[in-house]
Amino acid sequence: MATSEQRTQASKAWFLGFGLYWTWVYLSFNSATVVSFSNGDETAITWLHVLSGIAGCITFIVTILNHRRLEGATRSMNILWMAAVVASFGSMFYATEVVPNATASLLMGAILPGVATPLLALGWGVLFCTLDARWAAGLTAGSFMLAGALYGAISLIPAPLSGVIVAFLPLASVAMMALCPNRGPHPFTLRMHESAASESRGTEVKNLLCGPFSSRALIGILLTMVVSGGLRTYTGAEAPAVYHDPFIVSASTFAFAALFLIYSAFLPHTSLKLGPLYRTAAPLFALGVAALTVFNEPDSATAYFAASAGSMFIDMITWVLLIEIARSSRLAALLIFAVGRCTIHAGMAAGEIAAMAAPDMMMPFCVSSIVILVIVAGFMFSDRDNALVFEPVEEGEIVPMPAPESSSVQTAAPTMDERTATVAQKYGLTARETEVFTLWATGHGAKSIEEKLVLSSATVRTHIRHIYEKLDVHSRAELIELLEGTQVQ
Repeated sequence: MATSEQRTQASKAWFLGFGLYWTWVYLSFNSATVVSFSNGDETAITWLHVLSGIAGCITFIVTILNHRRLEGATRSMNILWMAAVVASFGSMFYATEVVPNATASLLMGAILPGVATPLLALGWGVLFCTLDARWAAGLTAGSFMLAGALYGAISLIPAPLSGVIVAFLPLASVAMMALCPNRGPHPFTLRMHESAASESRGTEVKNLLCGPFSSRALIGILLTMVVSGGLRTYTGAEAPAVYHDPFIVSASTFAFAALFLIYSAFLPHTSLKLGPLYRTAAPLFALGVAALTVFNEPDSATAYFAASAGSMFIDMITWVLLIEIARSSRLAALLIFAVGRCTIHAGMAAGEIAAMAAPDMMMPFCVSSIVILVIVAGFMFSDRDNALVFEPVEEGEIVPMPAPESSSVQTAAPTMDERTATVAQKYGLTARETEVFTLWATGHGAKSIEEKLVLSSATVRTHIRHIYEKLDVHSRAELIELLEGTQVQ
């Protein structure tokens, strides 16, 4: 767990580094000022985003299949530096007029950064998992706010200087990552999320989809991104001004990130309940889509502001969702982020391709999108899926503590009951919390505790949340680690 001093130091580097990464994303795919080869053709920006997204999916799939090898790489920081160099070099093709040929600029500018920058996202994702829920959400919101402000500022700088700045943002982002005190020698690896070497790839993915990252939530993310991608394409076609006016993207990003920052200040340190957030964000996104159907005019900045804000907010809380799943599960953080980000890229690309294939179907697409978002809000993201502090209990998860080695003087090992009693007294747990704590620490699930203590589901969850807060732990693995290190007097 990160100390208070580490959190303070990390917040500075993470706030700037992660913000620079998102600034690169927004400027690269939303600014006609930066994409120099477009020559006023906003379709070129869409193709840049689609091809980059497809290339990114390839990187994520390769990562999913080889995540253990990447986690064990002794020079993984060097991999990130190489990825940043490739991303910066590739960005030069669309951000500056290095090559006069527009097709070559498009292909090189899409494929090289598209393959490289997913590694930066994965590196940042694993790093964010070292913080508790409040810090992770707050730093995510702050980074998006910074990205919104920098987007507006850099967009106002004349070309080619703005393009040169954008091209060097991936390098600057990795430089900040290198300064993070929590990074450790292997940026892609978290000790508490190491995978069991005996598990096959198929078993890992099955555990992912059936456990902390439900297939229902994945489908919800995919559908939401399809809507976002399609609206992005139709927006560029119907209102080209969105790629020329930095206010729309900059203001919407900054405003909603600021609201999320305020929300994060009131969060507990142990977990996030993202179900209510999604059920709020999806209808707001649907309202933005509805505004497009009502105010379908090229100069209707308000409607496109709403659609952009809804898409950005979904993207931001999905990032936090991946952090929480990675923090609260026994699976590798790198695997979780690769699956989640691949779903996002695939959904966005699919929506954009569908919209380009049917350019005259904006109205039917918007109506369909409203229905999809309502379904997503009502059925795809439930509290049960996203109250991630309550990870499922698996057979063998609670490993018995080893007996002491035989010696001339035998000392009886403290029992689990003695350890839990000592911890309960030390941290001031109430009598009922101690009962729940003892059962939870010895492998009983929430349903079992409800039956044994005759408590409601909500009461059990509240007790466990209070226990986590008092003990300052964020997962069952950390709780067991605390128990194992407890000295019984």
